Amino acid sequence: MLQMVLCAVPLVTIMQSSARATEIMFLCAAALESWMTVVIPEFQRTIGYDVKPTFGIINVITERVRKGGAADLAVVSPQQWDDLSREGKLNPDVRVVIAKVGHGVFVKKLVASWEALCRLLQIPAFLIPAPSQVALRLYDKHDLFFMHTWITIYETTAGFFLAVAFGIVSAAVIVVTPRLRDVVMPLLLVAQLVPKVAVAPLLLIWFGYGLFPKIIIAFLVAFFPIVVNGASGLASVQPELLDLGSSLQASRWQTFWKFRVPSALPEIFSGMKIAVTLAIIGAIIGEFVGGNRGLGYLIIVANQELDTALAFAAIFLLSVVGIVLYALIEMFERILIPWHAPLEPLTTGGRML
Repeated sequence: MLQMVLCAVPLVTIMQSSARATEIMFLCAAALESWMTVVIPEFQRTIGYDVKPTFGIINVITERVRKGGAADLAVVSPQQWDDLSREGKLNPDVRVVIAKVGHGVFVKKLVASWEALCRLLQIPAFLIPAPSQVALRLYDKHDLFFMHTWITIYETTAGFFLAVAFGIVSAAVIVVTPRLRDVVMPLLLVAQLVPKVAVAPLLLIWFGYGLFPKIIIAFLVAFFPIVVNGASGLASVQPELLDLGSSLQASRWQTFWKFRVPSALPEIFSGMKIAVTLAIIGAIIGEFVGGNRGLGYLIIVANQELDTALAFAAIFLLSVVGIVLYALIEMFERILIPWHAPLEPLTTGGRML
């Protein structure tokens, strides 16, 4: 980090205000150093450089800059770091650090650094708006955002549920009738490889500019992971379970529902979690190409009007929608298959972020 500060010295000499340039330089150094320690604690051991002793200096620098109007970077002091470690509240594992987003550790540093740099560097709002400007736009146009967000949610969920229904049925047909696998799978692969951006204008010509073409695009994008994961799960049932079904004289239908489906549920839910994120992308593609409602349409309008704060607000809402839908699927996965222990990207200690 010291090398990074020294490299910034030539930049300081060519700036008009040396005092302001010094504040910007040290603020950037403090923000980067804080991120290195909090987000990637393994980095210290990798390069053999201990960041913690410099926290005292960084606190003094950020305090001086903060008094001049900059935001608080919330840099942890060495004593606070040690206290949190002893109390078991600080885990160096990156997943646990990121899981503290809901407690404001990660978000506070990101938003404060973003706000401070935008104000100190006086970045034009049409290039990169400050978080306060994005929040103000969300508040001022909350009715508009509410309407467009629900349109995108409707398109996404409708396309996703269609993909789940048709995908699971297709996967079951492929597994139950192996002769169809060699015929259907190449067709599905070709359909997946076709760029959806190229298909979207055709769907708009065929079905108009309503919601239906966007739902179809979301369905097409989300369909493939459901089929592949569903077929893989249904086909990977343990042979011992099939032998048990045969010994119990179970019918083909009973074997399918009693043995294949429960064994395939983890794979199906994995495909669903991938598909729901892709469904959002599909809905946005449709709104980009020919929409008059939805968050994708709102982003296009914001770009045309150079209202970058509006675009950032719409992107933020898209992220929130994706996280919520993913978390809902994960919640249903834990309810339906409690014996399966999935990865925990959104939960920690049983608490949803």
